[in-house]
Amino acid sequence: MGFGRGSNFKSRSTARDIHKVTEVTAATYAIGEAENGHTLALNRAGGITLTLPPDTLPVGWNIKMVVLTTFTGTWKIATAADGDLMFGAYQVVSVAAAQEADVFAADADSNDNIVIDADNKGRLAGSWFEFFLMGENEWVVRGETYCTATPTTGWSDS
Repeated sequence: MGFGRGSNFKSRSTARDIHKVTEVTAATYAIGEAENGHTLALNRAGGITLTLPPDTLPVGWNIKMVVLTTFTGTWKIATAADGDLMFGAYQVVSVAAAQEADVFAADADSNDNIVIDADNKGRLAGSWFEFFLMGENEWVVRGETYCTATPTTGWSDS
């Protein structure tokens, strides 16, 4: 038994053939309900503002975003409405030899945005976040971003 001819195994598939990957090159992007389980490949150095869908979607709705091109502008991820809070934490890892990494947790009271607007917050290629809808007003976030200096948080209320 093997994966020879006639087995329906496609040996030449790429990740984009198997997984749902959407390349984002626009300055703003509203994430749609149909993108559940997708990966967004962020490819715009000038910055991108992404808006999560409303929290009325089914529990378990999720999305991942990965930075393809290092940002020189702001990378912002916003909830659809004020009061849709983010929970969880993410790690910011410095690529500078003398620096370290740090983990930053959401305050669970008011953080409804992540704003990565400086190199020490992690806007280098390879940075990523995952968002998971737990219920009304509850987005769980995890991720890892890469920076060039002492790590700083990107959690924001605006």
